[in-house]
Amino acid sequence: MMVALMFLFVGGCAAYTAIELPVRAPSQADWTRDQSLERGALLFANNCRTCHGNLGQGGVGPQLLNNPDTQFQDQDPLKLAANRELLNRTLSCGRAGTLMPAWLNTNGGSLNAIQIQHLVDFISSPVEVSEDGEATSEWWHEAENFAHN
Repeated sequence: MMVALMFLFVGGCAAYTAIELPVRAPSQADWTRDQSLERGALLFANNCRTCHGNLGQGGVGPQLLNNPDTQFQDQDPLKLAANRELLNRTLSCGRAGTLMPAWLNTNGGSLNAIQIQHLVDFISSPVEVSEDGEATSEWWHEAENFAHN
């Protein structure tokens, strides 16, 4: 009886994995990405908007959204990898000769490595360009909502 129950248990676990995993994995990946972008929007609203503007339009700091010079939202894999590395290094270490401070806590800043990653995910997330040429994203609007609250 114990052997039969063990085979039933192992078979049930295998069937569950074979059936459920392909269904849940994509939705879990989407949920994780959305959580990272939401946290990045909140971090941007709390730490970055004073210099870069509520919608990344620039100010004291350079424009982050729809900037033709940097194009952080370009989703070409090679450009995206280079932009993400530039953003990660800039946020972690700051920029010499500018007002951009180091934000990584081991470099004297106030954010940990996971928070830096959320910001990189947020800034480099894809955006839609409207008919009038304005770049927009639900996450940038979320950052603006966080900024107003």
